[in-house]
Amino acid sequence: MVILGNTSQNVDSALCEDAGLRMPESVQKCGAIDCPKWVVGEWSPCNATSSKCFSWHTAIQRRRVTCEISGIKTSASKCSSAERPVSKQECYSEECRGVWKVDPWSECNALCGGQGLRYRILKCVWRGTRRPTTGDACKDQPRPMVMKICRAPPCIKNNPDCKDISKYCTNARGMGLCRLHRFQQQCCKSCSFNIFH
Repeated sequence: MVILGNTSQNVDSALCEDAGLRMPESVQKCGAIDCPKWVVGEWSPCNATSSKCFSWHTAIQRRRVTCEISGIKTSASKCSSAERPVSKQECYSEECRGVWKVDPWSECNALCGGQGLRYRILKCVWRGTRRPTTGDACKDQPRPMVMKICRAPPCIKNNPDCKDISKYCTNARGMGLCRLHRFQQQCCKSCSFNIFH
């Protein structure tokens, strides 16, 4: 726009440039606070100790992602969710393989003074995560025992202090629980009757 006297008129900007006039700035910065932006940290190393195994030779590595204004952490809602960088990704790790996970041993299933067996549950899981594996991921690992021989404690005979201390003792005989050491102790009277009479 060129002003001639009291009138103004739109002309091509080349006329002003030819006349040596500089075009004024049409955009300027305002406000003292920077806009909120996503800030990311370094990726965690891709190994089984610091990352979690996801599948064969595949781990998950993570990084910190925060919304900040002028270097100060603020609510994530202030940053654009569509532009949020990823905070985890898959990575290759030689350490990621199947390992055996064993549950605790069961109680000895023998009657008092007798020989019996203990059992435990065995699962193949991914190292570091305990997620169940698929296929034969543990085939190269030595397989732990799932069964072992045990001997039950000696039977309680003629014990004057023998008494029932559990509310379940009335059912212990009928349900075959007297073979378990715990019930032999808590239901001494009922279980002794079951075994010796």
